[in-house]
Amino acid sequence: MEQLADIDTEMKATLPRHGTVITSVPKSGTYLLRSLLLAMPSITPGPNLMEGIPPHMPAEERPAVHARLLLTARSTDVSITHFQYSEKCIETLAPLPHRRIFLIRDPRDFIVSYIDYVMDPESRHFHYELLAPLADDHARIAAMITGLPGRAGIRHLPGVRDYYMLFLGWLTDPDTYVVRYESLLQQDMRKEVFADIIKYIGLRADKETIDSAFRVGMNPARAVTYRVGRAGRWRERFTDDLKELYREKTGDLNARCGYF
Repeated sequence: MEQLADIDTEMKATLPRHGTVITSVPKSGTYLLRSLLLAMPSITPGPNLMEGIPPHMPAEERPAVHARLLLTARSTDVSITHFQYSEKCIETLAPLPHRRIFLIRDPRDFIVSYIDYVMDPESRHFHYELLAPLADDHARIAAMITGLPGRAGIRHLPGVRDYYMLFLGWLTDPDTYVVRYESLLQQDMRKEVFADIIKYIGLRADKETIDSAFRVGMNPARAVTYRVGRAGRWRERFTDDLKELYREKTGDLNARCGYF
Protein backbone atom coordinates (compact mmCIF):
# COMPACT_ATOMS: atom_id res chain seq x y z
CA MET A 1 0.00 0.00 0.00
CA GLU A 2 1.47 3.33 -1.07
CA GLN A 3 1.80 5.80 1.78
CA LEU A 4 3.01 9.38 1.91
CA ALA A 5 4.64 8.66 5.25
CA ASP A 6 7.94 7.57 3.78
CA ILE A 7 9.08 10.04 1.19
CA ASP A 8 12.03 8.50 -0.53
CA THR A 9 15.14 10.55 -1.18
CA GLU A 10 14.45 10.81 -4.90
CA MET A 11 10.93 12.17 -4.39
CA LYS A 12 12.02 14.65 -1.72
CA ALA A 13 14.67 15.94 -4.09
CA THR A 14 11.92 16.94 -6.53
CA LEU A 15 10.20 19.21 -4.01
CA PRO A 16 10.92 22.92 -4.35
CA ARG A 17 13.43 24.16 -1.81
CA HIS A 18 10.96 26.41 0.00
CA GLY A 19 7.95 24.10 -0.04
CA THR A 20 4.37 25.07 -0.76
CA VAL A 21 2.66 28.40 -0.16
CA ILE A 22 -1.10 28.66 0.28
CA THR A 23 -2.25 32.16 -0.53
CA SER A 24 -5.85 33.27 -0.58
CA VAL A 25 -8.49 35.89 -0.31
CA PRO A 26 -9.02 35.95 3.48
CA LYS A 27 -11.81 33.71 4.81
CA SER A 28 -11.45 31.35 1.84
CA GLY A 29 -10.28 28.20 3.59
CA THR A 30 -6.61 29.00 4.15
CA TYR A 31 -6.45 27.26 7.51
CA LEU A 32 -8.73 24.44 6.39
CA LEU A 33 -6.43 23.46 3.52
CA ARG A 34 -3.39 23.89 5.73
CA SER A 35 -4.98 21.63 8.35
CA LEU A 36 -5.76 18.98 5.73
CA LEU A 37 -2.23 19.04 4.39
CA LEU A 38 -0.66 18.91 7.84
CA ALA A 39 -2.78 15.84 8.58
CA MET A 40 -0.75 14.06 5.90
CA PRO A 41 2.45 12.32 6.98
CA SER A 42 5.70 14.11 6.17
CA ILE A 43 4.13 17.50 5.43
CA THR A 44 5.38 20.03 7.96
CA PRO A 45 4.19 23.47 9.13
CA GLY A 46 6.03 26.34 7.52
CA PRO A 47 6.16 30.01 8.48
CA ASN A 48 3.03 32.11 8.63
CA LEU A 49 3.90 34.67 5.96
CA MET A 50 1.30 37.06 7.34
CA GLU A 51 3.33 37.63 10.49
CA GLY A 52 5.20 40.89 10.61
CA ILE A 53 2.78 42.58 8.20
CA PRO A 54 1.10 45.43 10.11
CA PRO A 55 -2.26 46.54 8.68
CA HIS A 56 -0.93 49.90 7.53
CA MET A 57 2.18 48.59 5.74
CA PRO A 58 2.10 49.84 2.12
CA ALA A 59 1.38 47.07 -0.38
CA GLU A 60 4.63 47.65 -2.26
CA GLU A 61 6.68 46.94 0.89
CA ARG A 62 5.01 43.65 1.76
CA PRO A 63 6.67 41.29 -0.78
CA ALA A 64 10.10 41.86 0.77
CA VAL A 65 8.77 40.84 4.20
CA HIS A 66 7.09 37.78 2.69
CA ALA A 67 10.34 36.79 0.98
CA ARG A 68 12.37 37.01 4.19
CA LEU A 69 9.93 34.69 5.93
CA LEU A 70 9.67 32.28 2.99
CA LEU A 71 13.45 32.01 2.97
CA THR A 72 13.18 30.00 6.21
CA ALA A 73 10.71 27.43 4.78
CA ARG A 74 11.81 23.86 4.07
CA SER A 75 10.89 21.68 1.09
CA THR A 76 8.19 19.79 3.02
CA ASP A 77 6.75 22.94 4.63
CA VAL A 78 3.33 24.40 3.96
CA SER A 79 3.24 28.16 4.54
CA ILE A 80 0.21 30.44 4.50
CA THR A 81 -0.44 34.03 3.53
CA HIS A 82 -2.77 36.44 1.72
CA PHE A 83 -0.53 37.63 -1.12
CA GLN A 84 -2.12 40.42 -3.13
CA TYR A 85 -1.20 39.92 -6.77
CA SER A 86 1.39 42.25 -8.28
CA GLU A 87 4.37 42.04 -10.59
CA LYS A 88 6.48 43.19 -7.64
CA CYS A 89 5.31 40.19 -5.62
CA ILE A 90 6.07 37.79 -8.48
CA GLU A 91 9.55 39.26 -9.01
CA THR A 92 10.42 39.23 -5.30
CA LEU A 93 9.37 35.61 -4.78
CA ALA A 94 10.83 34.26 -8.03
CA PRO A 95 14.32 33.51 -6.60
CA LEU A 96 12.74 31.37 -3.87
CA PRO A 97 11.55 28.10 -5.47
CA HIS A 98 8.13 27.10 -4.13
CA ARG A 99 4.78 25.78 -5.30
CA ARG A 100 1.90 28.20 -4.93
CA ILE A 101 -1.77 27.45 -4.34
CA PHE A 102 -4.41 30.18 -4.56
CA LEU A 103 -7.69 29.70 -2.69
CA ILE A 104 -10.77 31.68 -3.65
CA ARG A 105 -14.43 31.58 -2.65
CA ASP A 106 -17.73 33.17 -3.70
CA PRO A 107 -17.40 36.88 -2.81
CA ARG A 108 -20.86 36.85 -1.25
CA ASP A 109 -19.89 34.08 1.16
CA PHE A 110 -16.66 35.95 1.87
CA ILE A 111 -18.74 38.91 3.07
CA VAL A 112 -20.79 36.77 5.46
CA SER A 113 -17.77 34.88 6.80
CA TYR A 114 -15.72 38.06 7.25
CA ILE A 115 -18.49 39.72 9.26
CA ASP A 116 -18.96 36.67 11.49
CA TYR A 117 -15.22 36.49 12.13
CA VAL A 118 -14.70 40.19 12.80
CA MET A 119 -17.74 40.43 15.07
CA ASP A 120 -16.43 37.67 17.31
CA PRO A 121 -14.72 39.64 20.12
CA GLU A 122 -12.13 36.88 20.47
CA SER A 123 -10.83 37.61 16.97
CA ARG A 124 -9.71 41.10 18.09
CA HIS A 125 -9.80 42.15 14.47
CA PHE A 126 -9.00 45.77 13.68
CA HIS A 127 -12.19 46.14 11.59
CA TYR A 128 -14.33 45.38 14.64
CA GLU A 129 -14.24 49.08 15.48
CA LEU A 130 -15.74 49.88 12.07
CA LEU A 131 -18.37 47.16 11.87
CA ALA A 132 -19.52 46.85 15.48
CA PRO A 133 -21.14 50.33 15.70
CA LEU A 134 -23.41 49.58 12.72
CA ALA A 135 -27.04 48.84 13.52
CA ASP A 136 -27.18 45.18 12.48
CA ASP A 137 -25.82 42.59 10.06
CA HIS A 138 -27.91 44.04 7.25
CA ALA A 139 -25.98 47.29 7.62
CA ARG A 140 -22.70 45.41 7.92
CA ILE A 141 -23.30 43.47 4.71
CA ALA A 142 -24.14 46.72 2.92
CA ALA A 143 -20.92 48.24 4.27
CA MET A 144 -18.89 45.27 3.06
CA ILE A 145 -20.38 45.70 -0.39
CA THR A 146 -19.78 49.45 -0.65
CA GLY A 147 -16.82 49.93 1.68
CA LEU A 148 -16.26 52.09 4.77
CA PRO A 149 -13.73 54.88 5.36
CA GLY A 150 -11.16 54.28 8.06
CA ARG A 151 -10.75 56.43 11.14
CA ALA A 152 -8.32 57.12 13.97
CA GLY A 153 -5.64 54.64 13.00
CA ILE A 154 -8.06 52.01 11.71
CA ARG A 155 -7.54 50.94 8.10
CA HIS A 156 -10.47 51.58 5.77
CA LEU A 157 -12.70 48.71 4.68
CA PRO A 158 -12.68 48.50 0.88
CA GLY A 159 -15.78 47.48 -1.02
CA VAL A 160 -15.81 43.81 -1.93
CA ARG A 161 -15.16 44.40 -5.63
CA ASP A 162 -12.12 46.59 -4.99
CA TYR A 163 -10.81 44.11 -2.45
CA TYR A 164 -11.16 41.05 -4.66
CA MET A 165 -9.50 42.82 -7.57
CA LEU A 166 -6.29 42.90 -5.50
CA PHE A 167 -6.11 39.09 -5.73
CA LEU A 168 -7.60 38.11 -9.08
CA GLY A 169 -4.29 38.11 -10.96
CA TRP A 170 -3.53 34.74 -9.34
CA LEU A 171 -6.38 33.16 -11.30
CA THR A 172 -4.41 33.48 -14.52
CA ASP A 173 -0.87 33.22 -13.18
CA PRO A 174 0.75 30.21 -14.93
CA ASP A 175 2.75 29.23 -11.84
CA THR A 176 -0.21 29.20 -9.46
CA TYR A 177 -2.57 26.29 -8.79
CA VAL A 178 -6.13 27.53 -8.21
CA VAL A 179 -8.45 25.82 -5.72
CA ARG A 180 -12.02 26.87 -4.98
CA TYR A 181 -12.98 26.69 -1.32
CA GLU A 182 -16.33 25.16 -2.21
CA SER A 183 -14.61 22.18 -3.84
CA LEU A 184 -13.07 21.24 -0.47
CA LEU A 185 -16.56 21.00 1.04
CA GLN A 186 -18.43 19.03 -1.62
CA GLN A 187 -18.73 15.42 -0.49
CA ASP A 188 -18.69 14.01 -4.02
CA MET A 189 -15.49 15.69 -5.14
CA ARG A 190 -13.43 17.04 -2.24
CA LYS A 191 -11.15 14.03 -1.86
CA GLU A 192 -10.45 13.95 -5.58
CA VAL A 193 -9.65 17.68 -5.46
CA PHE A 194 -7.35 17.10 -2.50
CA ALA A 195 -5.58 14.23 -4.25
CA ASP A 196 -4.90 16.57 -7.17
CA ILE A 197 -3.44 19.13 -4.74
CA ILE A 198 -1.13 16.49 -3.29
CA LYS A 199 -0.03 15.56 -6.80
CA TYR A 200 0.60 19.22 -7.64
CA ILE A 201 2.80 19.59 -4.56
CA GLY A 202 4.84 16.66 -5.87
CA LEU A 203 3.87 13.91 -3.45
CA ARG A 204 1.79 10.72 -3.47
CA ALA A 205 -0.98 9.46 -1.23
CA ASP A 206 -3.37 6.53 -1.32
CA LYS A 207 -7.10 6.62 -0.57
CA GLU A 208 -6.64 5.48 3.04
CA THR A 209 -4.19 8.31 3.78
CA ILE A 210 -6.48 10.91 2.20
CA ASP A 211 -9.48 9.58 4.13
CA SER A 212 -7.49 9.90 7.33
CA ALA A 213 -6.45 13.46 6.46
CA PHE A 214 -10.10 14.47 6.15
CA ARG A 215 -11.06 12.82 9.42
CA VAL A 216 -8.31 14.70 11.23
CA GLY A 217 -7.96 17.88 9.19
CA MET A 218 -11.65 18.87 9.07
CA ASN A 219 -11.66 19.34 12.84
CA PRO A 220 -12.26 23.08 13.47
CA ALA A 221 -10.05 22.87 16.55
CA ARG A 222 -7.07 22.28 14.24
CA ALA A 223 -7.99 24.82 11.61
CA VAL A 224 -8.08 27.97 13.80
CA THR A 225 -10.40 30.25 11.79
CA TYR A 226 -12.27 27.45 10.02
CA ARG A 227 -15.76 27.42 11.51
CA VAL A 228 -18.98 26.47 9.76
CA GLY A 229 -17.59 24.92 6.58
CA ARG A 230 -20.65 25.49 4.42
CA ALA A 231 -21.02 27.21 1.06
CA GLY A 232 -23.96 29.39 0.04
CA ARG A 233 -24.63 30.91 3.45
CA TRP A 234 -25.03 34.31 1.80
CA ARG A 235 -28.48 33.19 0.59
CA GLU A 236 -29.65 33.15 4.20
CA ARG A 237 -28.34 36.64 4.94
CA PHE A 238 -28.77 38.69 1.75
CA THR A 239 -32.19 40.32 1.55
CA ASP A 240 -33.55 41.38 -1.85
CA ASP A 241 -32.27 44.93 -1.43
CA LEU A 242 -28.79 43.65 -0.53
CA LYS A 243 -28.78 41.41 -3.59
CA GLU A 244 -29.61 44.43 -5.74
CA LEU A 245 -26.95 46.56 -4.04
CA TYR A 246 -24.40 43.79 -4.61
CA ARG A 247 -25.24 43.55 -8.31
CA GLU A 248 -25.05 47.31 -8.68
CA LYS A 249 -21.70 47.73 -6.92
CA THR A 250 -19.83 44.63 -8.05
CA GLY A 251 -20.74 44.42 -11.75
CA ASP A 252 -18.97 41.46 -13.35
CA LEU A 253 -17.03 40.45 -10.23
CA ASN A 254 -18.77 37.09 -9.83
CA ALA A 255 -18.15 36.21 -13.46
CA ARG A 256 -14.48 37.20 -13.20
CA CYS A 257 -14.15 34.97 -10.15
CA GLY A 258 -15.96 32.08 -11.82
CA TYR A 259 -19.16 32.27 -9.77
CA PHE A 260 -22.55 32.70 -11.41
